[in-house]
Amino acid sequence: MLGSERPPGADDAWPVPPGSFGCYVVTGEPDKLFARATAAGAEILMGLHETDHGSRDFAVRDPEGNWWSFGTYRGEPRKRPPYDVTHRTRPVRRVTHFETSFPPITTEPHVT
Repeated sequence: MLGSERPPGADDAWPVPPGSFGCYVVTGEPDKLFARATAAGAEILMGLHETDHGSRDFAVRDPEGNWWSFGTYRGEPRKRPPYDVTHRTRPVRRVTHFETSFPPITTEPHVT
């Protein structure tokens, strides 16, 4: 998602300045990853916490200023299509030849 940079002090939970980025990485073991990040000296932006939607998350910033958020939330499951697209209700039309509006290809040079 793209947007304008907000002024300093604005109510922004993810203030990502131009030239940097922020991302969310799904992990099954956020506690172990948090321990590794803290041991490596990462700048902790948000400590381990439970979210309203049941995820366990934390966020860090790397030396280049990029925001990395890690958590267990995998997103909402994809919805199935209303019908199975592998079983068609109409017969498939077989194409036996290919028609185009292009002139036939020749090996002779084109003279105008």
